[in-house]
Amino acid sequence: MKKDYMTRKQPFFSFIMVKKGRGSLVSESIDSLRKQSFDSWELIIKDCGPKDDTSAMVKQLSDNRITFIEKKDSGIYDAINQALAYTNGEVVGFLHVNDFLEQNALSSLYSVFQNDANLSGVYCGVKFVSANGTITREWMPTVYKKCSTFFGWMPPHTGLFVRKPFYDLIPFDVEYKISGDYNWILDFLKLDPNLIRVNKFIMRMSNDGVSSVSFKGQLAKLREDRRVLIRNFGFFYFIPLFLKPLQKIGQFKFRIK
Repeated sequence: MKKDYMTRKQPFFSFIMVKKGRGSLVSESIDSLRKQSFDSWELIIKDCGPKDDTSAMVKQLSDNRITFIEKKDSGIYDAINQALAYTNGEVVGFLHVNDFLEQNALSSLYSVFQNDANLSGVYCGVKFVSANGTITREWMPTVYKKCSTFFGWMPPHTGLFVRKPFYDLIPFDVEYKISGDYNWILDFLKLDPNLIRVNKFIMRMSNDGVSSVSFKGQLAKLREDRRVLIRNFGFFYFIPLFLKPLQKIGQFKFRIK
């Protein structure tokens, strides 16, 4: 029997937002969640400091679906693990600061999960936007096959929605600073999950992520990706390391003036 999450207190979706500063950008991301037509969700905000007015803003919203946490952590993936411990939903997703859910995104995802009780998770497309709102990149992952990751395949982390027990089973490795999500996805896929693609763009992401803002950030990510791939593919790590960036080429939107 299917559960009616529109009339239950237990949320269907749990979203995690880990923030470090940038408090002025949080409210619009939260608004994109609160404006969803499907309202069975919760948001766990883990504040990594420095202290700002985010806590006061959340209190002013008076929305009991939002939980704000201020605890010491050793980095972003430790913060995510802490936030996961507070989640009560069936499906977990990530909403980063200055990222936005598309209109009616949750109702679309809920329908997919309701149609298959044995579904482990879904992956969707995301759009990257510049500071002025221009779409600079559209990432719609191809259909996953068991050999895909060896050829550089990866779904966008914010386009991945997975049932909570998998996060209970596989915590994020706190040794990573940037590529912990890539490492987690590869560990998840080793479990041979029942995973399908939803051919829709669910999220808009800003271009100011940790690994995107500078050459130094890109280099740091490349080094961590190498560690992840050596762990997963051994001697042949260089093949996905070379092919993974090439997957992005067709995603960029070029405009000729």
